[in-house]
Amino acid sequence: MEEFLKISQKTRPDGTIEPFDPEKHRFKRWDYVKNHGVSAVGGWREYIGMYSMQIIRHEHGTLETDFDLFNPDFGLGPVICHFWEVIIPGKTDSFRVLKGLRKRGLRVVDARTGLCA
Repeated sequence: MEEFLKISQKTRPDGTIEPFDPEKHRFKRWDYVKNHGVSAVGGWREYIGMYSMQIIRHEHGTLETDFDLFNPDFGLGPVICHFWEVIIPGKTDSFRVLKGLRKRGLRVVDARTGLCA
């Protein structure tokens, strides 16, 4: 997440913040977002096989982030695993995602302890 924040908060020489362009930073357009509610109108998915971030844009301007263990863009196996992850248990195992993001080298706050590792 820290890596995402660094690339999304670039400051221009005049002091204004440069808008984040997801497609320039390992994200690819992903408009299959209706499972995120009726107000979801589009989004982007991080192009990495496991522990990927999805950004969903809603019609009222809100951005939602979602982390998935398996990115369905990476073939039939990840599609099946993503389906299992979302439909059968009902939600993503956030502690497993936390460990996976840390393995990727991202510093993430553990909500249980408030510590960043």
